[in-house]
Amino acid sequence: MIKAMETCFTTLVIKSIWVPDDRVVAGRPIHEWARHCLVELAANGASLDELRDFCNRNGIPAPRGRYWSSTTWHSLLHPNCLLQYAGYGVWNVRGRHRRYNPPSDWVIVANAHEALITEEEAKGILAVRSRRRFVTGANTSNRTRSSPYLLSGGIFVCGRCGANMVGFYKARGRGYYVCNSVPNRRGLGCGRGVYVSQAEIEREVLAGLEDLLAKCADERQFVRQVNSELRRIWEQSHGYECDVSRRLVEVERKLSNIRRSLEDGLEDTAWANKRLRELAKEQERLLSLQAVERCVPQIDCRMAMAYRADVSRAIACGTNAEKKRLLAAWIDKIELAPETLEVEIRYKIPEPVVDSMGAGGGFEPPTFGL
Repeated sequence: MIKAMETCFTTLVIKSIWVPDDRVVAGRPIHEWARHCLVELAANGASLDELRDFCNRNGIPAPRGRYWSSTTWHSLLHPNCLLQYAGYGVWNVRGRHRRYNPPSDWVIVANAHEALITEEEAKGILAVRSRRRFVTGANTSNRTRSSPYLLSGGIFVCGRCGANMVGFYKARGRGYYVCNSVPNRRGLGCGRGVYVSQAEIEREVLAGLEDLLAKCADERQFVRQVNSELRRIWEQSHGYECDVSRRLVEVERKLSNIRRSLEDGLEDTAWANKRLRELAKEQERLLSLQAVERCVPQIDCRMAMAYRADVSRAIACGTNAEKKRLLAAWIDKIELAPETLEVEIRYKIPEPVVDSMGAGGGFEPPTFGL
């Protein structure tokens, strides 16, 4: 728990408070189950999968969500967590972008709270973990930009539970995509895993993108379609009001009527002046919207064809990192329906085109960030 307290000097102090969880599950308080997992299982060489299965089997509440996963236990057995279980307070563990800081940068305070395990037990767990360290790439793929799985990172999702489809190696080095619940929770929270061939789904996705580009053989029609979509995206992002010109005419007519009434001797000048100020403000707002409307990003045939050629080049001979960025720009979502064994692929016009043009950066078809 995090507790905020006011001191006698009215200075706000933030202090970490560790309190044993006394809720009883399967006849034992949760803090006893936690100690059992750490001292009796992890310290004796239990794998992450074995710890996960033990907690799910005994109904022990997970920190987040309904079920435990292997990745949760991987985080809980990190040195900074083990230090906290041993009674230390640990801060500044992560820096920018959630990356771990070196231990020399950690802020460590001894006897910060009640210990769940001893320091010797924590060292024993670390020693066991170091001896059976996980080898990256043995079953699941890594998450770097150079990952051989083009659809990893949230593009491809499971339609049943909403989790990401992740890369998974099976026998003979064949790659597949499978719901993240399978390698991390043995399907708990989702269901029986469906393995989608990496080669087949990636071939279909790239072929669909090439077909989309091939349908744009008519250059003028292609440019019209792209500009129409650019205008739609621009209007959504700028809160566009389609009847600005008509409303400007109405405001000008009202201003003219009030001024004419004042010239004809209108007695309620206070109301008239107030209304004139309101209408003048509304007129200024509408004029600014009308000026922005003239800045709607549009492209010409040369720009469109250059970008289309660059996309084709990236599909044919780009690196995996380039292809991943390309697919992230062009694909809205890929969703697996496990019950019907169908995959839906939704494409989109890349919104960064609008962002770069709206910011005044211009259109850069030769690279587009690749």
